[in-house]
Amino acid sequence: LPLSRRERVGGSGEAMEIRNKILVAVLSLILCLVFIFTVYPATPAVEVDSSKVVDTSENTRKRHIQLSPFMNNSKGQAAVDMDQKCTSIVDPASGDFCPWYKRMIPSQLREFYNVTSFRPYNPKRPYVNSVNLNLTVTELRRSRSAVGNVQRLHTFLKKVVRRECTKILVLGGSVARGHNAAGTPYPKLLITWLNKMFPCQDGEHELLNESIGGITISVLFENWHQIVNSKSGFDLVILAYNVNDLFVNTPCPYFLDRTNRDHSNAETLQWYMEIVIRKFLVLRKPGPVAIMAFMDDYNGRVYASKPWFSREDLRKSLLQGSPEHNQAAILSMYEIPTVSASRWMLAMASKRGQDVQFNKSYPWSTSMWHTDACCHPMYPGHKILAMTIYHCWLDEIDNHLSETLSEYEEDLTARDPPILRTPVRLSEEEDKLYMTFLHTMHINFMSPLANYLAADNSGNWVHIADNKEKDKWGLIANRSGAHISFKVKPGPLRLVSLVFLASYKDFGRVNVWMDGYPSVGQEDRMKLCTNHTKPRHAPPFPWATLDGYWNSKASIAITNVLRNFIFRPENGADVYLHFCTLELSNEQKEKLKFNANKFKILSITTR
Repeated sequence: LPLSRRERVGGSGEAMEIRNKILVAVLSLILCLVFIFTVYPATPAVEVDSSKVVDTSENTRKRHIQLSPFMNNSKGQAAVDMDQKCTSIVDPASGDFCPWYKRMIPSQLREFYNVTSFRPYNPKRPYVNSVNLNLTVTELRRSRSAVGNVQRLHTFLKKVVRRECTKILVLGGSVARGHNAAGTPYPKLLITWLNKMFPCQDGEHELLNESIGGITISVLFENWHQIVNSKSGFDLVILAYNVNDLFVNTPCPYFLDRTNRDHSNAETLQWYMEIVIRKFLVLRKPGPVAIMAFMDDYNGRVYASKPWFSREDLRKSLLQGSPEHNQAAILSMYEIPTVSASRWMLAMASKRGQDVQFNKSYPWSTSMWHTDACCHPMYPGHKILAMTIYHCWLDEIDNHLSETLSEYEEDLTARDPPILRTPVRLSEEEDKLYMTFLHTMHINFMSPLANYLAADNSGNWVHIADNKEKDKWGLIANRSGAHISFKVKPGPLRLVSLVFLASYKDFGRVNVWMDGYPSVGQEDRMKLCTNHTKPRHAPPFPWATLDGYWNSKASIAITNVLRNFIFRPENGADVYLHFCTLELSNEQKEKLKFNANKFKILSITTR
């Protein structure tokens, strides 16, 4: 219908009102623009070159690096920014080494460290030779599992960049010692790199590699004086006991309070780790010693019984037998800087499943990495182990060495006297006793210079190194009925600590007793030397049986503490400690499938 006159007028009035509002808004905008261009005159436009902006940013970072006295390499050159697009060792575009690799490795060593496979070339196995890995800086970066408190580490690294000579003590097992490493274990590579990268002015950096194959951290505690206290001043200690600590004997024989314990492997391992860390924290050689933990390998097939690829054994095992996380709990509480090659390597090896982990078609597989069923890397792998440490040290030198820690970050254990935290696993009584009291008498057969005198050796026990590298020393008998005795001085705690080797082939048992005679002599003692069964009546002196055989396919040092093991002769006569290998029963011979009865003593301690 046609609109009425009033409706038409009203509609046109509303439209005019809207048009007026729009007009006012437009005029206001124009006035604002005029004001802006009047007060702030325009400048001529400049075309921006994006490449120059990037260069300026790079130059700014390099100038920042040059300002720090600790961020130059050994030749006085500015440190290279580690955050590079080129992450491999070799740049695939140019064919040249990547900048991060040039920063890390001196020119004369770059071809040597260019690892493309864990396995050396073998013309008979072309399928293995074609499996090449691609090591990247991002993989090395994953090795820094715990930064910790770097105060002590920075003291060591500042000496390095000031060209002062340093001494490094390495304590570990057969991996650190160099089993199957073709003479180039990573501690040796480390000290060579340090002397090339940061040569000192008054000589060379020095390495003390006191690692011993087959020992756990418990053996370090047991032989603390010979392994640590007897060494002259050193600046850094590297602890590398990751693999063998799977086999630390449980429960800990040094518990003074046995009732409030869970007697687990984790508790025992953490107890040993804690007492060792606390002893290093209060050690002065002559100043506070830098401490670094290094997880240099993981357990291979030994974590599971045959068949090696049993998924049932895998579920029952603890991260494929890796004790690293148990150690990490104590290391983190004590703020110990920790580097781990095993943490990311085990993940890389197993992420595609067990079948791939244990074949040689995958470059990071356990079968490519290890030389045997246990844990020993192929010798090219030691180069990667060394590079994990290089990367972490250079990261501290280039990026963090000039930083100042806050008052709350201070390492209180570096004060004199040191302030230690409340123990995690140690009881108060254990802390007081074991931090100060060492031993009454000690014989260390693991040293090639073992100082001992046998009172009687009618069993032809010999002090030798019985492995192919000739570095695993011990006192060894190779037949049944082999007797040896030592004059000993019992300690006030009535403890006798015996470290011996347990292995899976040819090893048997030994009887141990203490009396006042140097030789076997009497009939009752002769039975202890020949009989494989327990005597019906307890003899009038302390005795025990030690078993050197187990079915784990590994050879590991075992610590056994004999409590209340004391003999007090009349008139203050001498006391003797006896060992005699036992005959194997027919049942044992049939079960074990061998007739030999080998036994290897590593140390004797009285407390």
